Amino acid sequence: MSECDLTLVLSKKGIRPTQQRIAVYEYLLSHPEHPSADTIYRALVEKYPVFSRTTIYNSLNTLVEAGLVR
Repeated sequence: MSECDLTLVLSKKGIRPTQQRIAVYEYLLSHPEHPSADTIYRALVEKYPVFSRTTIYNSLNTLVEAGLVR
């Protein structure tokens, strides 16, 4: 799924499509083995050094509340 598609999906669910949320959602879609928040953080921190574990947890909570992930 392209970044544009991800942005549209998030927007349709009423979620502001921030860079962090897009990155976390994209990671989850491409890694269906149910990664932990720490695994997601370690995978994304090299590309996005400003991400914190709190950012990952907040993004995950937002995606769960919107029904996009379980």
